[in-house]
Amino acid sequence: MGVVFEQVTSKKDQEQYWIQNEKPYHYVSVPDFVSKFKKFHMGKSLKKQLSVPFHKRKIHKSALVFSEQSVPTLELLKTSWSKEWLLMKRNSFIYVFKTVQVPNS
Repeated sequence: MGVVFEQVTSKKDQEQYWIQNEKPYHYVSVPDFVSKFKKFHMGKSLKKQLSVPFHKRKIHKSALVFSEQSVPTLELLKTSWSKEWLLMKRNSFIYVFKTVQVPNS
């Protein structure tokens, strides 16, 4: 009885994901897809899971962020500078070439 919906919502892309070879392809609109998913056992299960409120006390303290900025600003600056420095070292030939290159007048 279970029907598997393996379609995507784009009209252009949906046909390539059609797996029901015994049935001819037909486009499934977004509202139709949503209503069928909600009736499907996975949709019902997901709705049931999401209807239960989240309890912060039931998870590990390390899993939650208790400040607005979880990483210090100085650490972000160091990481950003490291990335930029690495990119500059990779492209050092281009920087040297452009610096030495004489503009054509």
